Amino acid sequence: MAQINAQAKEIVLKLLYFGIEKAGKKTNLNWIYEQTPSSRKSPLQEEKLEMQQTFFFEYLAEPSFQIAGMKVKCNLFSISMDALSSDWAGKYLEGIDGIVFVVDSHEKSLSNNIEALFALENFLKEKTSSLADIPLIFQWNKQDIADAISPEDLNREINAYQCPAILACATSGEGIWKTLETILKKVKNKVQTQLEISDTKENLKVQESDFEIDRPSLKITTQLPKKWLKKTKSLEIPGSLQQKEEEQNSTAPSPLNTIRDESNEETIKYSLPPMEMPSEKIEEETEVVVNKEQILESSAHEDTEIDKRLQDILQSHTQERDIMIATEDKAFRMEESETKKIQEIPIEIKEKLKSQKNITKKLEPPKKSQEKDSGIMDLDIFEQKETLSFNIIENQEDKGHTLSEKTAVKRLIPPEKKFFSALPEKSSQEALNILKSGKPLENCRIQLLDLRNNTFEKSFTIQHCEIDQLLGDGSDFNAAVSLFSTTIFQTMTFGGENPSLFKNTLTLKDVEVKGESNFDKIIFSKKVSIMNSKFLGCLKMNEALLENGFSVMNSQVAELLCQRTHFRGPFTVTDTTFNSVLNLQHCKFQGVFLISSSQFQRAHFMNSLFQNKTEFLNCTFEKSGNFGKIQVEKDLTIIGCLCYGTFHIGEAYFKGDLYIRRTEFFYDASFSKLLACSIAIFEKNTFSSIADFSMAEFRHTKFLQTKFNGVTNFQESIFGDSVELLECEFNQRVHFNRTIFLQKVDFRETKFNGMVSFANLLGDYVLLNCNQIRGKLLAEKEKDYAIMEQEYLTLRKIFEKNAQDDDRNWAHWNAQRAARKKTSLFSWKPWMMVSKMADYVFLDLGCGYGTKPVNVLFLSFVMVFLFALAYTGLSFPNGFKPEQLIPNGINSLITSIIAFLPAGLTYWGGIAILDFTNIADCIYKVLLLAENTLGMFLFLLFTMTFFRKLLRY
Repeated sequence: MAQINAQAKEIVLKLLYFGIEKAGKKTNLNWIYEQTPSSRKSPLQEEKLEMQQTFFFEYLAEPSFQIAGMKVKCNLFSISMDALSSDWAGKYLEGIDGIVFVVDSHEKSLSNNIEALFALENFLKEKTSSLADIPLIFQWNKQDIADAISPEDLNREINAYQCPAILACATSGEGIWKTLETILKKVKNKVQTQLEISDTKENLKVQESDFEIDRPSLKITTQLPKKWLKKTKSLEIPGSLQQKEEEQNSTAPSPLNTIRDESNEETIKYSLPPMEMPSEKIEEETEVVVNKEQILESSAHEDTEIDKRLQDILQSHTQERDIMIATEDKAFRMEESETKKIQEIPIEIKEKLKSQKNITKKLEPPKKSQEKDSGIMDLDIFEQKETLSFNIIENQEDKGHTLSEKTAVKRLIPPEKKFFSALPEKSSQEALNILKSGKPLENCRIQLLDLRNNTFEKSFTIQHCEIDQLLGDGSDFNAAVSLFSTTIFQTMTFGGENPSLFKNTLTLKDVEVKGESNFDKIIFSKKVSIMNSKFLGCLKMNEALLENGFSVMNSQVAELLCQRTHFRGPFTVTDTTFNSVLNLQHCKFQGVFLISSSQFQRAHFMNSLFQNKTEFLNCTFEKSGNFGKIQVEKDLTIIGCLCYGTFHIGEAYFKGDLYIRRTEFFYDASFSKLLACSIAIFEKNTFSSIADFSMAEFRHTKFLQTKFNGVTNFQESIFGDSVELLECEFNQRVHFNRTIFLQKVDFRETKFNGMVSFANLLGDYVLLNCNQIRGKLLAEKEKDYAIMEQEYLTLRKIFEKNAQDDDRNWAHWNAQRAARKKTSLFSWKPWMMVSKMADYVFLDLGCGYGTKPVNVLFLSFVMVFLFALAYTGLSFPNGFKPEQLIPNGINSLITSIIAFLPAGLTYWGGIAILDFTNIADCIYKVLLLAENTLGMFLFLLFTMTFFRKLLRY
């Protein structure tokens, strides 16, 4: 816990950096230490115990960061998972205020990270704490490595507490300050809340003490009622107090000189000064100033020993004192420990007291007609104190202190005290006799209704009852069983190792069960219906058999566990909320399965068998919906659902049709390894995060007006029949790597707004336009030229089969470009560089690798112009003359054109008469020969490219 130094106005926090070995904990601390000024840190220390080491130092937060106006000092330290097994780990983990869980994002370290989180949770539980009670954040460290797990996957696998998570790279310092700031803010919020609560408690104590001082004293000059004294005599009084009272009885005439206040365990002493009072005055003062009425003597049949004690009290010296104030304080400020002790009085003692006394209603002041018989209500000890306090309130009203009865009742109710409604109480045996007779059990309250190991031949009905605990396992119910408008405060048990047998219907309507409901291993021969009910605890129906249907309507269930349960009839859930878990794993549903307008936190249907029509209509999955490895023999329909958490239907087998319509997936949706043997239709759906269809097998498939806003994966999927993607949008990456389309697939109305990959795609009839994917190939953006070459070769085959010649040429040109770019342009071998340069100029730019003959003409004009410039420069041997520039330029252009065309072959005859002494003339003739050679090459290149394209058309 945070340590507060009020004099120095300083709060000391203890922050732990925890994780596996080499996760980056020490690197975090080192970086913080190096970036912190020396005035705000202590030396970095290392301690090694039992082959484990920890690093720690004191860090003073910035002056602007304060908690309740006090500066903050942090003790930062780090330990690893292995240190939890040592004896000294508790020393460092004791009183920690915040935890930074440093996660190694390396893919191979995922299991170790999860193991470390469980180890920390178990260690804290042994220390009577929990991760949920301590501010916790996660740091996804090492996000810069190649095989780092994505933050989304880490959040799904590790962050079950939904705590803040920071992306970081400890070596570069990225995210380290943000991590420290985030954990400090979380700890600050918690500490401020604790300080506010403590301040509120202190203020209440001050107000209570002021109330005690200002409260007027009440006058008592009478004997106390015998009933109250007799009951207080049976209470267990602490040994020290009892011994002290006995000593006072033996030495002093007055036994009432100490009263112990059990709520705050303080002893209030009242001195009794000696006074001489005449006997007449004593008799006059035998009246109590409480409730404006006298409290008369009790009946003469009470214990004579108590009468003697009362006479001793009357003969003792009395004066005005505040005994009634102390008694009132007991009732008003009774602590939970006292209340619990009173509530735990055995039932037998309470019933015995009830049989001996005249019982009145709780919190009801005594009527005038009853005051002569009984001065104080005595239902139980707590009620006596409540009544006495109520009488004092009336006395205060006489003195001008107004206090409403409603306010008094609120103050008198102790913490966690449960009030039953005003229903008559019946014993378990009485209720059992009524139920066996076939009559309804109604309008009563029962603490324990024990129906175990009985046989009920007639109808069984409980309505408008309040039951603390219902036990019915091992019984046979041969007629209909109904529970209406009944509240069960603890558990309801009909199943387990000795399950009951229901041969007729079971109906629960307007029932509220606050504890666990157990129907495990029960055989229900008829329908089970639950309507307008609340199960605030766990509802168990594991390994049960329901012969004729199960329905839940307009109810609230905290947790429903039905593992390995067999439903032979219809299964229907409507307008129901499951606050925690719906677990239907390994179940068998032979009838129609329908869930509509219901809300789930976590729904699990793994490995279940659905033999009939299955529908989910307008349902909400808050955290997860898991349908992994289910088998559906008929249609599965999901319409109008909202999936805010993960949705997994991978490895499922669909013998019938699969329909998913108007459903939104806000988090990851997985259909991997799914097998759909019939039609699969996805219509007007939205996938906001990852949509994984990898390694799935579909037959006839339709994606209609579906939006994929996250990464979509169809890798290694097989589509055995036609595939239609009409008006679909892929707004992020989509992968069709190694996807097989055995029949026609139509992408023509699909929009690829993100990147796409078609590497090694196989399909005989894929309808696609190059304009849809131009500049959007993932490999091209990532400059992975090997994959880029494979993708363009795949696209070339697709376009070639569809006789899309322009698109085919585009794919061929890009494939050749990718092949050229696989190797670097620069090399230590000169001929290699020349070859690559020529390939780039003449084949890539010149003719588009045989796909663009017009480019050859443009390249020819460029070459003629460049050579003309060279000839113009050589035409001024004696210096540049501006007046000769235009004539010489025109002559040079004509010479260049002649040299470029086949007519330039005549220049080859001048080689024999070269004058090597005239260097300018030699250079001029060599350029003519080079241009003629280049012109002939480009002429042949144009002819081949043109005729190739002409023949292909």
